[in-house]
Amino acid sequence: MSLTSEEKATAGLQPLGLLTAEAQLDSVAQPAAAQGWSYSHFLGYLLEGELEQRHRRTVELHLQFARFP
Repeated sequence: MSLTSEEKATAGLQPLGLLTAEAQLDSVAQPAAAQGWSYSHFLGYLLEGELEQRHRRTVELHLQFARFP
C-alpha cells in the first residue's frame, strides 16, 4: 500500500520535530489550495507558524527560569 502525499508530509514532519507544522498542515493546506498559493508561499506560511510557536515556548521557558516574583 502506497502512502498519499498528505500522509508522507505528515509522517515527515514529526521526525523533524516540526510538531506545530504537522498539527497545522491540514488547516493550512485547504485554504492554500483554494486560493492557489505557490509552494513557497505555503511552506513559508507553515514554517512561520512553527517558528512563532517555538519563540513562544522559548520565552515561556526563560520566564520560568528567571523566577520573577
